Amino acid sequence: MRCGKIKKLMYDYIDGTLTESVSQDIDRHIDECSKCAKHHQNITQNIALLKELPKLETPDMWTSIHEKIMEEEQASSLAVLWNHFKTISQPYAVPVASCALILIVSGVLLSRGMLASKDTVIDVQFRTTQEIAFYIREHNLPDNSATFHGEFETLSITTENGV
Repeated sequence: MRCGKIKKLMYDYIDGTLTESVSQDIDRHIDECSKCAKHHQNITQNIALLKELPKLETPDMWTSIHEKIMEEEQASSLAVLWNHFKTISQPYAVPVASCALILIVSGVLLSRGMLASKDTVIDVQFRTTQEIAFYIREHNLPDNSATFHGEFETLSITTENGV
């Protein structure tokens, strides 16, 4: 191996994280090259000196700063999640609210006998569905009318059976 490669691998060699064959190649090179041997000696001496230094305790100030940073990160991740939810649910809000309103009003009117006939309910449902579809196309919203088709179908069956 060349000296440049040895210098790049020296810390891994000292840490013992290299394969056995690479470590043996470095051993041979250090035995033959005085510059790399000196480099190895300097690093090992520096590491030994650093290990002799007393360990310092971090002040409580750093602990409180770390806790505040973690709280901020958690709060910001919740805000991002909430904004993502609002962005996703916003295009569906009007169609869902419209369908819910239609079902509630139709149910109330049917239960009180205020609608003249089942055909009137079905006609109202059909016209409302057409208006919702127009609203969706006009505002370039994703067409999810198939989702609500089942609810209208259930209401139609219910009115035909005479609630």
